[in-house]
Amino acid sequence: MAYLNNSKSISLYIHIPWCRKRCYYCDLHTYKLQNSFLHKIYIKNLLKDLEQDILLFNLKKSRIRTVFIGGGTPSLVSEKLIKFLMHEISKRIEIQKNAEITIEIHPKDVNYKKIYSYLSSGINRISFGMQSTYKNQLNLIDRSYNFHMINNFLKIIKDCGFKNINLDIMYALPNQNLNLAIEDLKNSISLQTNHISWYRFTVSENTMKKKNISEDTAIEISNVGEKFLEENGYKKYEISSYAKNTQNQCLHNLNYWNFGDYIGIGCGAHGKITKNKKIYRTEKNKVLNKYMKNNFIKKIITLQEKDIIIEFFMNKFRINSLIQKQEFFDKTGINPKKLKPCITKSIKKKYLIEKNKFWKVTKMGKNFLDNLLELFLV
Repeated sequence: MAYLNNSKSISLYIHIPWCRKRCYYCDLHTYKLQNSFLHKIYIKNLLKDLEQDILLFNLKKSRIRTVFIGGGTPSLVSEKLIKFLMHEISKRIEIQKNAEITIEIHPKDVNYKKIYSYLSSGINRISFGMQSTYKNQLNLIDRSYNFHMINNFLKIIKDCGFKNINLDIMYALPNQNLNLAIEDLKNSISLQTNHISWYRFTVSENTMKKKNISEDTAIEISNVGEKFLEENGYKKYEISSYAKNTQNQCLHNLNYWNFGDYIGIGCGAHGKITKNKKIYRTEKNKVLNKYMKNNFIKKIITLQEKDIIIEFFMNKFRINSLIQKQEFFDKTGINPKKLKPCITKSIKKKYLIEKNKFWKVTKMGKNFLDNLLELFLV
């Protein structure tokens, strides 16, 4: 077996579990907004959680190359606490110079004081949860702002000095048609950010139902919208991610998709750590009351070979790049020759192309990604 994930550089995901209210379509680990005193305790517990992972996996000499503060709604937590959190993290583990550090923010939390504070905390990337530019669509997903407000909020973010900004936009929203979806993209492009995450609206089976548009309409929107984004300078590099330039791609998410290692701290957070030629998955307690009592780890799983194979390809198939055989070996420790039955079936179905040093997913493979992945369930 190869020495897995030789690099000491890893990522850090930080989960903030609170929202103003729970969206009916969401099945993430979130809770209704609590008081600021509880936030302070939670932030201190995040640091204890990090310390525990560093000790368990001997990560003291590792370096953080990307940080992603997600949720929930991280911008509900005071900027002072976020600044404190970032400062304290850097005392416990090295954060690389020029590391990508992202925070997700809700449009209604934007103000000059908060955004300037983020910048002085070392945060250099904003993920802006817009979802749509149309008031009627925003009302359907319980959002109480409009396009004019969004424009003003983004002006504040740019005035403060942020250049690396992602817009989250949904398509296939209730009652949406192709024209509305493309107009939504036009409005979004006019905001001139360098990254757009354009992903399909779905209602979880675990949440309240609301009528979705037809599958045919959703596919049509996806195909036309993808072409429209690329015609306007946004290159697709992942299933739902578009960037103006290579340097604007989200490095944190690319680390996930390239089967990199990351620490996950916070209520319900997940992590992946390679150590001593084994790959571990960590899952943190999603019950807030338990987490707040220092009961951080729900379970640690050592991945078996069959799990490693499916996880590697489940991530790699998301991005528009060649899959190097050497990379597969380096990151899994598994000889690529063991994949011959899976690869042969995939080629026969025209989902994959194989060359001497790499595999490439075909357009058909992208269109039938679930079917392709099923072939790797060994």
